[in-house]
Amino acid sequence: MEEKRSRTLSFEDTPARWWKNIIIPSLPVMACILGGATEKWSEGIILTLLGIILLVDPPRVSLGPALNIIVLVIVACAMTAFLPANWFATPGWKQILMKNFRIPFPATVTAQPFLSLECLISLIAGVSWLYYVCALDLELRDVRQQFRIFSAGIIFLAALSLATLPQIAVGQTPARPFRVGWVVAGSHAAAAAFLEPLRTGFAEHGYVEGRDLGSKSAMATTRPTAFPD
Repeated sequence: MEEKRSRTLSFEDTPARWWKNIIIPSLPVMACILGGATEKWSEGIILTLLGIILLVDPPRVSLGPALNIIVLVIVACAMTAFLPANWFATPGWKQILMKNFRIPFPATVTAQPFLSLECLISLIAGVSWLYYVCALDLELRDVRQQFRIFSAGIIFLAALSLATLPQIAVGQTPARPFRVGWVVAGSHAAAAAFLEPLRTGFAEHGYVEGRDLGSKSAMATTRPTAFPD
């Protein structure tokens, strides 16, 4: 036990570790300030910083075979979206869209491979960050310093959110009404089953049709070519 403790590097013995105590708690706070994954440019900045951290200081300790296998299984399950679609049974909704509306689909299981790829990259980045943080060998002094910086970042984020909170009165009429379009591959009678609840939901949230929003319906009666331009 004494030999293991003697191998632990302290903050004074390794001055270069100061950047860890700043960047590790600051990165998740920065991700929240930039909007997380709501904007691709902000997500790109966070992923770039994470990649630099992993290249400069990769994990030096393994979390064990069991956790490593769990991480690999999680990533492998997400990657099944890119398997050939003809390996599996075609779902009913996909058959209808392909047969009745002649909508082309990619050869993969996922109907949106580029969107799935973005989500896969975000998943791998999140798992990598979690693995990196769990594999850190920190002293109590380092943990306290990181916790202080993280807490200060959260307080700053809360203050920034309160300062930039728009002061909009509840129920205030917008300057310009919203325009909502209904594009339905069916008749008016078939669409009424879900259009009326949607209108009711708008009304419950204070949006009155004709005052706050206007709507326009386009019905194709099961013929996509019947949609108006």
